[in-house]
Amino acid sequence: SRACSISLAVSCVAEGGAVHAERAVRLALFARTASTCHLDGVSRAACARGAGVSEETLRQYAVVASWWSAIELRYLLVERRGSTGTRISISHLVELTKLPRSVREAWLERLFRQAWTVRELRQAIHVGNPHQTAARN
Repeated sequence: SRACSISLAVSCVAEGGAVHAERAVRLALFARTASTCHLDGVSRAACARGAGVSEETLRQYAVVASWWSAIELRYLLVERRGSTGTRISISHLVELTKLPRSVREAWLERLFRQAWTVRELRQAIHVGNPHQTAARN
């Protein structure tokens, strides 16, 4: 039936989102390792190529993984949902790493409550306190 097909499609999309989120967690943890050592002489550029991302993306993922543990990343990216039932992305967390630690948790809670896109989060941070992004811990 049509309702069954729609339900199956929604289920597949949700599962695909979980797979994407799990990949983001694993890539962040890999990036953290790649940024702290040269993995038996392998350059960060080679690590990025092997992971299928740019060096800048690998760097950003490493920064995210340095702020949150593996358990926290999995919870934030895979398990936890915003007010509309959507997940946040690693790009949201990249934006939050630009904030001082003292305000990061409050912004994280606002992000989940408001279910912002990355662009909306960036704008809210800028409007909320334009000097906040300059002061990092």
